[in-house]
Amino acid sequence: MTNQDMMQQFIADSMAFAPSSHSQRQYRYVLKGFGRFIGDKSLTAESVLAFYGQLREKGLADATVASHDRVLRAFFGHAVLNGWLAQNPMRSVRRPRRPNRLPKSGDMVTFRAMVAAALNSIITDTNGGRLLNFRDLTMLVWLADTGCRAAELADLREHDVDLNGRFALIRTGKGRKQRQVIFSSTTAQLTDSWLQQRCTLGDGGPYLFPSFSTKGENVGALTPSGVSQSLHRMAKKAGVSHRPHRAHAWRHFCATEHIRNGADLHSTALILGHASTDVTRGYLHLDIGDLRMVHDRSSPITGLLMTAL
Repeated sequence: MTNQDMMQQFIADSMAFAPSSHSQRQYRYVLKGFGRFIGDKSLTAESVLAFYGQLREKGLADATVASHDRVLRAFFGHAVLNGWLAQNPMRSVRRPRRPNRLPKSGDMVTFRAMVAAALNSIITDTNGGRLLNFRDLTMLVWLADTGCRAAELADLREHDVDLNGRFALIRTGKGRKQRQVIFSSTTAQLTDSWLQQRCTLGDGGPYLFPSFSTKGENVGALTPSGVSQSLHRMAKKAGVSHRPHRAHAWRHFCATEHIRNGADLHSTALILGHASTDVTRGYLHLDIGDLRMVHDRSSPITGLLMTAL
């Protein structure tokens, strides 16, 4: 079995254990580059390290090299498991170092600016443009209020949303599991208004946030990429496109604001759909001012001296 045959077979088999379109694109991209580099040469640890060296010579960041490493480890592990290779060369390849950077989070300044810009566009635009801005505003509020992922929001069906009970059933992008999310009365009211506006599409299809043209023509389901494009369009209008504004930034924003407003870590993990609070901790972006307020509320010394004197 040639190197190219193994890579092609791995991509075909990967649909069973990594069906997401993002994973498939990443597998094809990395293995295409590695296939060009390796050709018909032996698949050894030295060849993998040489490939990483070439990536760095091209100026690729450590995080990008690390993403290539993850794909190659999956490929070689699958090759050994299926008997295509006798040994896994990745066992002697050290994982590339990844920069220890905090994920980017949205903030209240960016959120307010994007909401204001969307409201202004709703007032000034007409027909399809007005409808498009109304949808984008509602999506932004959903992301900030529930912490949904872009894929979860794009896949949300109208019949999965209970406006009276203020909860929705969503299918997660990881394993297609189902979970419930809770949303505020403000989001419920805005969603109800959006559904009334959406009636102008005629048959809007089953999705809560369908994709449609600026002329108001329904063109099918919205994709996660479509959600990102909508958010970027809103941020650009608001003049905050240089600040974090993508879907995952609002997931971090949701977690941080819940904790700031008094929610406990366990409840916040349940809201985000995390299996462990350890994952949720990585979503919190609390600064020294937040910690100072918590300290002032909780310290046993607060007010003690004044009472004793």
